[in-house]
Amino acid sequence: MLCSFKELRNKYSYREIKKLLEENKIYKIEKGIYSENKNVNYLELINFKYPNAVFTLDSAFYYHNLTDVIPEKKF
Repeated sequence: MLCSFKELRNKYSYREIKKLLEENKIYKIEKGIYSENKNVNYLELINFKYPNAVFTLDSAFYYHNLTDVIPEKKF
């Protein structure tokens, strides 16, 4: 499960957070993003960082292994 630093601060003090990190009970994934698991699925991370993002059509098929066609990147 992913959580922000703000959510951690609601539960723990700075000292407790540092101790949890040292004991590998939580892991720093990116700046301001923490997890109880060391390995985080990149789709879960994208959804956490961009809560309004939607995976549609080709991307959704690809991420759910329903096609072997790699989706195009559109900017």
